Amino acid sequence: MAAKPQRGPMKIEVSGVKLSFGEQASMQVEVDGVPFSGGSSFHVVKPDWSGRFFGYEDDPKILEKFVRRTTRDGGVRLEIPLRNQDGLFQGAQVIELTKDRRLITSVEAQLTTDVPAIVEHKLGMIWPGWLAGRHYSVNGIDGTTTSGVVPSVAKDADFTKSQLARDFWTLKLDSRLGPLEIQTSGTAKICLSDYRKNRWAQGKKYFWFGVFELPLRAGKTLRYSAEIRFPAKTPDAKKAPELIANKAIPAMGVLSAAVWPDRIIPTPKAFEKLKSSFEVVKGARIVIDPGDQAVTSNVEQIAGLLAESIAQITGNKLPIVAMPAKAGRPEDITLRLVAAGTLRPMGQPEIYEISTAPRLSLSAETTVGLCNAVRTLPQLLRMQEGKWVVRGCHVVDYPSLPFRGVHLFSGRNARDLQIKMLRDILGPLKFNAIVYQCDYMKWASYPEIHHDQFGMDKSDAKAVAQEARRQNIEMIPLVNTFGHSEWLLDHPATRQLSDNPANPFAYDPSNPRVYEMCDKIYAEAIDLFRPRFFHIGHDEITMLNFPFREANRKVGATQLILNDIRHYYKFLTARGIRTMLWGDMFLAPGEAVDATLAATKQEAARRRDALPKDIVICDWHYDPNPPEKFTSPAILTAAGFDVIGSTWYDAGNILGFAAALSREFGRNGTTDWRADKAGGQTLGLLQTTWAGYSFDQGSFDQNPDQYMAYLLAAEAAWTGGKEPGGKPPFNYREEFSRFWSRGLLPGGKSDGWQADLDGVANFNLCSLPGEAWLGYETGESLEALKSGAHRFGRTEYRIPGDGKSAKAVLLYGKLNPAGSWPSTMKIPVGKTSRAICFATAATLGGPSGQVIAESTMNYADGTSDVIRWRLEQNVFALEDNRFSPLAEVAFTTGEGESMERTIHSHVWCNPYPEKAVRDIVTTSVGNGSGFMLFGVTGVQ
Repeated sequence: MAAKPQRGPMKIEVSGVKLSFGEQASMQVEVDGVPFSGGSSFHVVKPDWSGRFFGYEDDPKILEKFVRRTTRDGGVRLEIPLRNQDGLFQGAQVIELTKDRRLITSVEAQLTTDVPAIVEHKLGMIWPGWLAGRHYSVNGIDGTTTSGVVPSVAKDADFTKSQLARDFWTLKLDSRLGPLEIQTSGTAKICLSDYRKNRWAQGKKYFWFGVFELPLRAGKTLRYSAEIRFPAKTPDAKKAPELIANKAIPAMGVLSAAVWPDRIIPTPKAFEKLKSSFEVVKGARIVIDPGDQAVTSNVEQIAGLLAESIAQITGNKLPIVAMPAKAGRPEDITLRLVAAGTLRPMGQPEIYEISTAPRLSLSAETTVGLCNAVRTLPQLLRMQEGKWVVRGCHVVDYPSLPFRGVHLFSGRNARDLQIKMLRDILGPLKFNAIVYQCDYMKWASYPEIHHDQFGMDKSDAKAVAQEARRQNIEMIPLVNTFGHSEWLLDHPATRQLSDNPANPFAYDPSNPRVYEMCDKIYAEAIDLFRPRFFHIGHDEITMLNFPFREANRKVGATQLILNDIRHYYKFLTARGIRTMLWGDMFLAPGEAVDATLAATKQEAARRRDALPKDIVICDWHYDPNPPEKFTSPAILTAAGFDVIGSTWYDAGNILGFAAALSREFGRNGTTDWRADKAGGQTLGLLQTTWAGYSFDQGSFDQNPDQYMAYLLAAEAAWTGGKEPGGKPPFNYREEFSRFWSRGLLPGGKSDGWQADLDGVANFNLCSLPGEAWLGYETGESLEALKSGAHRFGRTEYRIPGDGKSAKAVLLYGKLNPAGSWPSTMKIPVGKTSRAICFATAATLGGPSGQVIAESTMNYADGTSDVIRWRLEQNVFALEDNRFSPLAEVAFTTGEGESMERTIHSHVWCNPYPEKAVRDIVTTSVGNGSGFMLFGVTGVQ
């Protein structure tokens, strides 16, 4: 048949197997509506990933280069060119989808350079519902045959140790939809590895299938293929009738009073328990005692933050007055500014003291210290015998690192979410800076580069900046220049400004139009944020074979980079603003564990020597390592730069790097990180976020591990990462959820109602002899959970059962066990509710964000509100013990030899608590995982 070029996103479906190609040519596969695998990728890189010869993402027009043909049997064949801009790697990939439900991927290519390289071709991220707990057998290339059962849960984080099959001809699997077979051929070693615990999975649960780190040699042809034979299509199972539960039952004390952990985050330097607590009574006031200092608007703002926090937790709104503490009343909460040198140890500008005896007082030598005290006090509030008290204590505290920042992105329609992050997380955890990457702001100077998906209105960014100032957090704008300039270049009107227009990654520094545009945008950002620092990016500039244009090659990468930095340095310095940038272009292999993109140590030293020394370098390294491995801060400070260590979301990375920074701070640190001077000093820690180009609800929901790591970073920056064994001192994900969800439920005890599911619960939580419980051949179940009343956290649920074993309601999913399962269940309520709590689980894992069911709360007046149950956001698979800010762990069987089973709880906050909820109707989508409901509780 005639070949047709492809334009735009593509979907192909043959005999119930659907292929979807989206951004960066990543392929997703569905079989009969059930997700089979997530995004594919293809990379040819240097062995340390410091340079790339090829990647789908390097060519924004790669989808247009797909050639689609219809085969004689009615299948589809896709031909994809594989070629980098210099021709150093070239070849072709063919994807064929046949009428008999086979997916065949073939590659033939060559490397034409002598530079060492490896290929990593991820053919697919296979979702665990297809494999976990199922029998498999493997015929190896060496003639051996192995068989077993795929583990229900991942056993190891190591890629090699987790491999189920490598160097094989055939892999057969008894999937939940029928026999599945994979056949391979060629020179590459194709493998299947359980990736669910691997750190590079970035929180996604899947099995990695493809070619992993295969060495390439110049002139040698790379040739391989993989064929997946999917099960024959079977008719959908017959659905059982709708389930209708009995009417909800009134219940006393369904919500217990909040009991906060006996913990302050970040952990204070000194904490002494005192016997007597301080009761926060209705007539209490917040008294500002300025001592010899004037009561400034900043102090009043800090007092306002304390009043706001106390009101949020207790409902008690305290007035604020300014007067000497001696003139106050015993029930007052006093904020005191004391003379420098009053508190010990001396020389700590952020030091503060809290004491509950004889009265409750918060003292500090600076407004910054007073703000820290105000952040700590709400964590000392407790409910005792129906009264709100501040637990008796004496606290003296100050940070180990003065700069404690978070790097995050602007976001389209994300104002409210970002303000909540500032108000509920970053402020209370004592962060004092945000590096705000706002490349995709809707800059007025150039509307032609506005981005429909990521573009943020300047009015929204202004509101975020105002909240940051209210929280005493400094805003530092980041607008990427030179490398990672897709925000500027990936538009028809500006693509010609690229060093390589076929790959709009780095701009052409020889084109003056580039600097005309960037200067205007920088001026807009300065006008918007009024910053003292400005981050200009400049990471990974040479990663994609920059420079490309011949004129730029003659100048050379180093001189181009230095010239470019000097331009922005001059621009910013003239406006009284210090320049920040990333540090990877100024380090060479051997000078750090990763992020070393200078070719040699001599080249790195040349670059460092040529830079102005009042530039602040954000030194990023993301691998987990012990403190002694983080050697680059000492190199950069010795070269005369102020340094901020930059971490990512791995706990070992955060704690190890924080400890190294604390050590360096002890040698050459300064407590005044805002000083306008050249340094050679260690300033602190910046927690980075790489979860897409927009910090919006989608990014937050799909990347909870990255955002929850903020809490651990706050702890590490404050304590200096000094944790026994280099391990987190507490469950920081759980603590993040507690901070985030504070205020969803009332702090005190509440009555309400519980769903009566006894008559509709249709699935036994205890497996029967010889039964593959939920399709797991290993026979594990949830028999540890018994029927009756159970308190999960603060909420009591009524778990259904028949007196012998507990049950749950299981709604239809295509991967459910054989049988007839209902798609819909109705719970009659007829009561008002401030909130409704659901105890739920998905039977199996799948793509993050996939909707598996919906619950509709129908009000008596005919209106409604909907919960969409999204995997790994507000509902998790039974085998998944992680949680998110939207779904806390309610019950777990605990780790052991058998599979850990976990139930999660989600709180729906009623937007109209005055209206009666007539009923709750839950309907499954049926696209893979089933939806399980263990209990529903309403809080009045």
